[in-house]
Amino acid sequence: MSNRAIVLAICVILAVEISAEETRVMNAQGKYAATFPTNWIIWGPDSLGAVGATTYPKDSAAGGGIVPPGEASITIYTDAKGTATLDQWIAQSLRFTEEVRRATIAPRKSGAAIKSYIEIEARDDVAPGIYYRTVTDYFKRGNRLFAIRLEYKEGDPRASEYRAALGSVVNTFSPY
Repeated sequence: MSNRAIVLAICVILAVEISAEETRVMNAQGKYAATFPTNWIIWGPDSLGAVGATTYPKDSAAGGGIVPPGEASITIYTDAKGTATLDQWIAQSLRFTEEVRRATIAPRKSGAAIKSYIEIEARDDVAPGIYYRTVTDYFKRGNRLFAIRLEYKEGDPRASEYRAALGSVVNTFSPY
């Protein structure tokens, strides 16, 4: 077998494994679809149309839905209040958190439904000395505003794994 055939065979196997490790979720209420890692537990949609996924069972979350240490959550939601602009919605969302980083990102995946988004990393003080990180990707598609939010405890050694999962959800998001 030639080297080219071996590489092609490996690529086909990886594509099958990658797609076997993802779950496509269609939200009729929010009118969008996205793909989550299959080892995450899918929740929702809730009364506002938000869909979420966690690395932990819901009953493991502390009162108020705080993500347990060593775990993460990703939530997709729309602007339920009908805020006039994306900037106004972002400003409202950041009222009680400390903004750490802001960037405008254009996904590298060709044919992606999201052409660019604003990613904001924020630090949330949930108790004295206990901080959580949120990374939220905000974007507008047509006349609708969307956000995809990752949350985890600050200092978690799996943060890069969680961020990769967020990137996958963003790159597979498609409104309909």
